[in-house]
Amino acid sequence: MEREPDSSEIGDGFEPTLNNGDMARLSPVLAALTALSQPYRLLLFRTILASGDVGLSRHDLGDKLRMAGSALTFHLRTLADAQLIETRRKPDGGHVCIARRDYLCGLMDWVVDPPSI
Repeated sequence: MEREPDSSEIGDGFEPTLNNGDMARLSPVLAALTALSQPYRLLLFRTILASGDVGLSRHDLGDKLRMAGSALTFHLRTLADAQLIETRRKPDGGHVCIARRDYLCGLMDWVVDPPSI
């Protein structure tokens, strides 16, 4: 059974390094993980995700989560900027928020089995 080396075996100056190109590739991943690290946004995202392809309107989300409009707008914008949700127009002219399940699955695949950087 192999054991993991402790810090004295690795060396005092050991630090993983990333160059600018690596950081550019990591930026979308970090944005998504950062967006989901806030408890209200995670709850909001999970609620949208549970709605499937039907999605939920901002009004329905606000009622369901008892969240003020300004807070809801802020959190939805953060999730959209991180590419985790999108807004679609309904035939009646309203809008619904839909989780980008494909993006989330790709993100989780990358986290679990990352390509070499």
